[in-house]
Amino acid sequence: MKDSSDILFFFGAGASAPFGIPTMKQLVIDFRHFLSENGTDKEKEIFADIQNTLERELQRQIDLEDIFTVIDGLRNYAPDRMGLVSIYSSVKAFSKVPSLGIDPAVCLTLEEKFKSFVRERCLISDDMFDRISDVYRDLFNRIWDTTKKSSSLIQMQQGDFKYCRPWSLFTTNYDTCLEYYWREKARVAVNTCFRYDPARRTHVLDPRLFFDRSLSVSSETTMKLVKLHGSVSWMIEPDGTVTEEESIPARSLVGRRYVGPMMIYPIQQKELYVDPYISMFAQLNTELASKTNWLVIGYSFNDPVITEIFVRNSEPRKKILLVHPEADRILSAKLYGLKSQNVEALKYRLGIGDGYININQSLAERLV
Repeated sequence: MKDSSDILFFFGAGASAPFGIPTMKQLVIDFRHFLSENGTDKEKEIFADIQNTLERELQRQIDLEDIFTVIDGLRNYAPDRMGLVSIYSSVKAFSKVPSLGIDPAVCLTLEEKFKSFVRERCLISDDMFDRISDVYRDLFNRIWDTTKKSSSLIQMQQGDFKYCRPWSLFTTNYDTCLEYYWREKARVAVNTCFRYDPARRTHVLDPRLFFDRSLSVSSETTMKLVKLHGSVSWMIEPDGTVTEEESIPARSLVGRRYVGPMMIYPIQQKELYVDPYISMFAQLNTELASKTNWLVIGYSFNDPVITEIFVRNSEPRKKILLVHPEADRILSAKLYGLKSQNVEALKYRLGIGDGYININQSLAERLV
């Protein structure tokens, strides 16, 4: 590695699982239990039928994304939304596109309960803050220590916390584990492309900051954190402005009511093609093209858009480390198009047990 600044970090749900934030597969189990106590008979029936049907036909454990993709499709059911292959298959099997006879209103209430449930489960519990600090400090410090040092202008140390200002961190997670670590524990500024708005007296999301650094007060070498699917701490105001709230209140101090959190759920893929999401995905494409070393932790590559961006930028010279308990399967089933000549599948779980220090050291050494 030329220097330690040449690293792109990508965090999926598995990177937050050690801190009590469930993965999408665990959310299926948790949400079904939630419905057993809080759902109507019809909601429980539809959810169970979809889960059982998909697992039987796909021969694998499904996650909440799979189920709610179906539920969203049922709520807005129409032949032209099924996709051409589905239409053709239905006609061949039934001589027509079938009418499924499922009440859209039930699917709507399921979706609303799903959104509230996911947001609630992505909040950090009080007993996990020290664990987040311990695991991430050990990981980032070991990478900083092991990789070849860069210019002192970008190779930084804040007390016991080491970092490199040009590092780029991307995540699909809604939780605030990374923000807590860098801002609260390390006391290091990270650029999430929010700017302070004096009139609102809060920070607002400005997608222009992804591309025009002259609009930002941050240094060009400030570490970047890009949350591709939004965050539990991003709130939408009635005029559409997205603000970043530290305490995630339901109402601001001046009585301004929020429409809801800025989170793109798996069932809302159409949102990817409008700001701020399209700007964030463009930033991912730019950073993958410029960084030689990619460290991907706990991500399953179930999002075809993200997968395609990775594949298209995977030149032979790139070094790719995929850290996931099912890393081999993901590489063969999802990332078979990678052009890199240096790809490692590491079947690790970040931050699990007392052995996480050895795992972190192994990751750092592989980046050299």
